Amino acid sequence: MRKKFIFFVLLPFLLIDVSSEKLFAQVPGGYLTHINSRDDLESFRSDGTYTYVIKTVIPGENHHCLDFVIYTRMGVGHHIPLMESLLPCFEGLSFTEFYERYFKTNEIYVGLIAINYDLKTEKLLLQFAAFENNLVNPMTLQEVSYAMRRLKETFNEGVLGELSYTPFGLTAIQRAHDWLNDTGIHLDFSIFFLPENNEDYIAYSQATNYGIVKIIPTLDDLNRAISQGQISWQHILVLGQTPYDIPQVVSGVITAEPQFEGGHIMIRSINRGTPNAYINDALFNKFFGQYDGKLIQLRVAEFGYEVVEKDINNPNDLSEAQQWWNSHRPNLRDAIREANFNYYSLETLQKAEPDITKYGGKASNLIKLYKFLPERYQVPGFVIPFHVYDLATQMGHLEDKLGVPGRFITTADYIQTMLGNERFNKNFELRQEILSYLREEGFRRSTITTDEILYDIRQKIIEVFGSDKVMVRFRSSSNAEDALEFNGAGLYDSKSVCAADSFDIEEQRTGPSICDPSRSDEEDIQEGLRDVFRSLWNLRAFEEREYSQIPHESTGMAILVTPAFPNEDVNGVAFTGNPYLKEDKRYFIFVQKGDTNVVNPEANIYPEKDILEISSEGKVANIVRAQHSSLLPKGYVLSDERLHEMGEVLYMIEQNFDIGYDVDDPKSVILDLEFKYDFPEGQGGRLLFKQIRPLKIAPIQWTTFLRGDANLDGLVDLSDAIRLLNFLFIKKIQLDCPDAGDVNDDGLLDISDPISLLKFLFVEGPSPSHPYPSQGPDRTADNLRCNR
Repeated sequence: MRKKFIFFVLLPFLLIDVSSEKLFAQVPGGYLTHINSRDDLESFRSDGTYTYVIKTVIPGENHHCLDFVIYTRMGVGHHIPLMESLLPCFEGLSFTEFYERYFKTNEIYVGLIAINYDLKTEKLLLQFAAFENNLVNPMTLQEVSYAMRRLKETFNEGVLGELSYTPFGLTAIQRAHDWLNDTGIHLDFSIFFLPENNEDYIAYSQATNYGIVKIIPTLDDLNRAISQGQISWQHILVLGQTPYDIPQVVSGVITAEPQFEGGHIMIRSINRGTPNAYINDALFNKFFGQYDGKLIQLRVAEFGYEVVEKDINNPNDLSEAQQWWNSHRPNLRDAIREANFNYYSLETLQKAEPDITKYGGKASNLIKLYKFLPERYQVPGFVIPFHVYDLATQMGHLEDKLGVPGRFITTADYIQTMLGNERFNKNFELRQEILSYLREEGFRRSTITTDEILYDIRQKIIEVFGSDKVMVRFRSSSNAEDALEFNGAGLYDSKSVCAADSFDIEEQRTGPSICDPSRSDEEDIQEGLRDVFRSLWNLRAFEEREYSQIPHESTGMAILVTPAFPNEDVNGVAFTGNPYLKEDKRYFIFVQKGDTNVVNPEANIYPEKDILEISSEGKVANIVRAQHSSLLPKGYVLSDERLHEMGEVLYMIEQNFDIGYDVDDPKSVILDLEFKYDFPEGQGGRLLFKQIRPLKIAPIQWTTFLRGDANLDGLVDLSDAIRLLNFLFIKKIQLDCPDAGDVNDDGLLDISDPISLLKFLFVEGPSPSHPYPSQGPDRTADNLRCNR
């Protein structure tokens, strides 16, 4: 029995800063303290829908500044602009201060009320209250009881019906289940658990894939499953916690916690063309629970996700999945250009010519960018070509554990033996062990390079950066990296290096570093080369190349040498388009203060998110402040002035950067850039670009139809009602798209559908449900589909 469910979701917790003037214009009076009638409710209705979503702030029992409940519309972002205008105690608060002082401590409760009405019966369909506090500091029974009591005091139940509490977040949901199961607890409120349709959803990679569902509650469970070889590229993971990275290729990822927009999991999912989404309550969701261990087809789109169950024991279903995998799994055997191990010259970024075979993807892209980018936006640097990596593999020796134990061979020969070993290729646990051995023993610091090359690198650092006593950064630049076909984000490692430490004979590597006395260990050139070279054989890098069928023996590691930026004021990533939706050509900026990691932040640390609308002349027409940085006490990480500069430079880059590939759909390719605002001594902040790579957004395949168009002629008219009646009662006519015939979208095909259509056509009844009046996908979960 095949089942199909589609879920569409509301995003209730967007943090969009707006001025108090705009806020007060959205709702008469700016806010309401009571909701007494349908007219009050109309103030909050979303445009074009009959869904009412109301944001609310409730003072806690111990909060004395705010003594009344506030109701505002969704979309006004956090409540600080409104609250500042009402009460002096909130004046001048940044979002971080608001969050720490009130929201995180449950001194006030911030949440929403959601209501749906059936216009035909004018009856309430759903009404619940949920609190954002539960996502960071789950509320106790006493706190929920108090908040619900305050709502009921200001919410006219005679007009609007029963009000239920809905828990958001894993801990809050589990607590609510415990309250219901405890016979000693008397609840003075009802609890409504959201069914399969979740209200919190983000599509990070819009794509379709087949896979076997594997539910993994914790990061420990994930690490255990990876180490035991229980995960393959044919699995769709449903994760209770969001990891820093997933070292193996998988068919899809669903997380119960939000991911970072622009992080490695998202980028690699987009690059692979595999589905990836955050779904609140994914682990407690009965929908996913029923598919654990089963084969499904998963589709993730901006507006929701679709699942079609398959029978892994059915040869037709299994063949269907195999054909999909075979046709969609990338084959880059001939796409990745083989590394040139013979070339040796230390060239600066400004003088070198872009050549992936000599310098790898990261360095070549930056060289290409610097051919037209104004010098003030460039970082000084040079490239160590593949020849030095090849030399390291010839100088290194280790025991031939896969061939003749006790015999020592070169690292290069060991790699060849390893790649040709059948046990290594088929046994994940052994592969993990052997790669770890290769990294540790095959790239020893003492045999990583010659004294001549070591001296060359030191002299080049002095030439480019002015001294060997300044910290520089050795960054990976493989030929399997930063390409349109193979992004490689997060696969390899970088290392900070102090050239003077390599020649610190007197100290004999006892530390501290000459460049940075706060570092207890020396950071010499040999150690930097070793760490970057051996990262070519990181498990996550090997698995990603293997999935894309890239020949490992053709890959190598060059090194991009740039400043270490000890005085950076700002760091971030920028996209010249929406990473999730190719039609959205606004620029997306994620930025953080200082050197705090933007791509893989710590828990509860999130960057500022700014969206730039660009005019046809390449100027910033509008700035959308979509999210505040959690670290900034007041204001913004990037000022309006800096964002205007950023937008104009990004436009210039977008217009002039040659990605080097012919693509069928140019809209599907955007640029992913890393940037910094640096504060060199005695100078003001400078915008610097240190990395650029093309990113291809995978297309989403989704069935669209026009609700009510039962005969599929592109129109909704009397002929459709007649076809439905013939289908229902004559039985000689079939429907090619039953979903289109479900006029009232109740998941059934019955007499109510032609009657609804006739009322709409002739007696001014309600129009067909979405999608109408234009084609689109279904937005509800049912067993009806289109057979085309």
